[in-house]
Amino acid sequence: MEASGNPDEPTFFERLRAVAELHYDDSVEERAYQTVMEKITACEALVTQYEQTNGYRSQTVRDAVGEWARAFRSDLARTRDDFAQAHIVVAQARRIMREARDLFVQNVSPELLTDGERAFEKIVSTGTGAAAVVVPIGGYLAHVAVDTFFDALKGQREDEREAYCKQILDQMNEKLLQGSETMQDVEAVQCCGGGDPLDGAARRQGVCADAPGSKWGSEGFRRPGLPQESPQRVPVKDLEGVCLLERPVNQSVTPNGLVDGYAPPSATDFSDPRWDRSYRIPSSVSDVSRTASMGAFGVGGAKAAQALSARSLLGAGSGPSSTQGTAGVLGSNGTGGGAAADEKKEGRKEYTFSGFPGLFFVPDEDTAAFTPHPAHGPGAVDDGTELEHHLEDWELP
Repeated sequence: MEASGNPDEPTFFERLRAVAELHYDDSVEERAYQTVMEKITACEALVTQYEQTNGYRSQTVRDAVGEWARAFRSDLARTRDDFAQAHIVVAQARRIMREARDLFVQNVSPELLTDGERAFEKIVSTGTGAAAVVVPIGGYLAHVAVDTFFDALKGQREDEREAYCKQILDQMNEKLLQGSETMQDVEAVQCCGGGDPLDGAARRQGVCADAPGSKWGSEGFRRPGLPQESPQRVPVKDLEGVCLLERPVNQSVTPNGLVDGYAPPSATDFSDPRWDRSYRIPSSVSDVSRTASMGAFGVGGAKAAQALSARSLLGAGSGPSSTQGTAGVLGSNGTGGGAAADEKKEGRKEYTFSGFPGLFFVPDEDTAAFTPHPAHGPGAVDDGTELEHHLEDWELP
């Protein structure tokens, strides 16, 4: 988000940073103000002393001196009031600027990636030509290239940072404008919105306002803790329309849902411990990227020609739009095809370790009378079924 149509002009972030870097020690100015006020008081005393002890015997002259003294003291009093009013306005204006400074320092990240994220990006990009990040989108596990993920994350953070800085600058400028108008009215006793502080609450922008990343679970994922199938995996070429802030990525897939992972913090919540230089993303999160890069999609999967747009997954419900083509949509066992979405809705056995219905989902009437393979235990019969293990679907070694 540019500050204006001219890319050479400073951004709102740069403008608010300039406000924050101003000199805010007003002790010299405060001493100068007190000195002026003291000299006005001293001058009033001298005028009064001269009025009373001028030595003129003529009543006419003494009356003229008295008239002059009263007019002079009136001018001094008006000057004192003007200085006092200006001092109030300036003090309140400086208070507003300090509030803007404090909000910037406390809330706005000077960087678009945390130290932990930079380390994570370096780790997962080493030793593979197609490092991927697994992002939960619309009920699916989307495999997206690492560079695509971080480019999108930086873009969203820059947009929200710009919007927040503009919000603070607009409030500050509005209150300062009130102050400049007040200085022209000596009868006014308040300026800059009185004592009301700036509103430093961050407001989500764009896709993060409509669909916050923290609400990813409402996009078609079942609540963790319940027996469920592994979400279908798809290669994704972009992250348009997906809020990445506070959306956990590289979660561990378990029979009871998606757990753990890493959720990128907001660029306007700099007090979040994830922005701390000492914070490091858990190694288990990096392990998911390594597994995803070597799994069902193989090298280049997230950048393959058949990779989908993220928008096709949002609101798709039980499966991607048929207009997007289902040939590039992989099922949980990596075989893909349009039938994958239909079989998923029916609770197909292949979503678990083949031949173990009820292990990762509640069995229905059709599976309740299941007869196991001989390898399943004593009393089983040989039904010709071959036991298949799709370990990569569960991110197991």
